[in-house]
Amino acid sequence: MNWELIRQIDESLLIATVSLRNDFLNALMNGITYFGSAQLLIPLTLLFMFLFFRQGAYEKAKMLLALLLAWAYFNYPLKALFSRVRPDIVEALVMESSPAFPSGHTLGAALILPALLITLADRPYQKKALLMVMVAILAVAVSRVYLGAHWPSDVLASLLGTAAFWFVLQSDYKFHFSWPKSEKVEQFSEQKKTTS
Repeated sequence: MNWELIRQIDESLLIATVSLRNDFLNALMNGITYFGSAQLLIPLTLLFMFLFFRQGAYEKAKMLLALLLAWAYFNYPLKALFSRVRPDIVEALVMESSPAFPSGHTLGAALILPALLITLADRPYQKKALLMVMVAILAVAVSRVYLGAHWPSDVLASLLGTAAFWFVLQSDYKFHFSWPKSEKVEQFSEQKKTTS
C-alpha cells in the first residue's frame, strides 16, 4: 500500500475542507459532531435499554447493548494498536487527546444511530428514516475532518468498517431492518394462535 500517496491525499482533502470554515459552519459542525459523541450516545443508549427492559422488550435491549459493546471493541483497541497522530497541519477546533484512528465519533454514529432506528421505528417508516440516519452519519464524519480532529482516511475507514459490520450482521445472522419483538409480544402472539 502506498502510504505516501494516502498521506498526500489526506493532507489535500483536509486542507480543502478546512478552507471552507466560517463562523456559521464552525457552529454547525460543532453541533453535528455531538451526534457521534460518547457523551450523547452512551447515556441515550443506556436510557432506551432501561426502558426496553422494563417493557419486556429484551431483544431490543440486548441489541443496543451488543452495538454499544461493538463500538468500544472496534474503537479503543484499534486506537491503541495504530496510535495515529491527529492532524497537525491545521488548527483543530476541538480538543482530543486519544489517537486519531479510527474515528470514534464516526463509529459511534454508524453503529448506534442505525440500532436506535431499528429498535424505535415501525417497519413502514424505517426505510425513510434510514435515509435520514445515513445523512446524519455522513455529516458526523465530515464534521470530524472539518473540525480538524481527524484525517479523511480515519473517517473513511470507519465508515467502510461499520458498513462491512452491518453487511456481515445482515448476511450471517439473517438480520433485516424490522421491529424486534419483545418476549411479551411473542408470548401474546402464541396464545392468540392457540385460542383461535
